[in-house]
Amino acid sequence: MNLFWTVTRRVLGVPDDEYIIAGIALGYADTDHPVNGVVAAREPLEAFVTFHD
Repeated sequence: MNLFWTVTRRVLGVPDDEYIIAGIALGYADTDHPVNGVVAAREPLEAFVTFHD
């Protein structure tokens, strides 16, 4: 839970009709596990991500 969402939204200029979402995967995939054999179609990052410096 982001307890600073109002500041984060203001500083990054995120409009009220958009959400701030982040996901991080850590570790290594178990290449022998069936779930890691699933390949899903993906949108290009430019379609839904904005990077801020």
